[in-house]
Amino acid sequence: MADVVNREHRAFDNIPRLLKPVTDRRASLTPEQRHTLAGWLLDVALRRRFTFEELMPDKEIIKKIIGEKGAPGDVIDLTIKVFDNINERLRYLYDRDHQIGHAYFLDVKSLNDLRRVFLDQIILSFPVINLPTPSF
Repeated sequence: MADVVNREHRAFDNIPRLLKPVTDRRASLTPEQRHTLAGWLLDVALRRRFTFEELMPDKEIIKKIIGEKGAPGDVIDLTIKVFDNINERLRYLYDRDHQIGHAYFLDVKSLNDLRRVFLDQIILSFPVINLPTPSF
């Protein structure tokens, strides 16, 4: 009988403490546990109410949009190269879910715009990428 009780007790060892049965009525959650639980509940609520459609980064959208805005061909080509190289590096270092989206580049019309996007938005948003600062 003791072996059955011990086995049942050990079944809970790999479950996070937050999900284990509470025997003490006065037991409470730490602020960190409450924050984690709130995040889980929000995620469950959103997934129950909405469908999720994966939208991966697309260089064709960049070509189309900045081409329509009048960016020269060499700026478009360089923008696509920067976009592809950053995402290739992110896929190598992390995975495909950590790529940057095409929206960062949709306002690029000149080399200065590309420099601004790269330095002010991408480098500052992703300091762990360890990309060298370009010398345009």
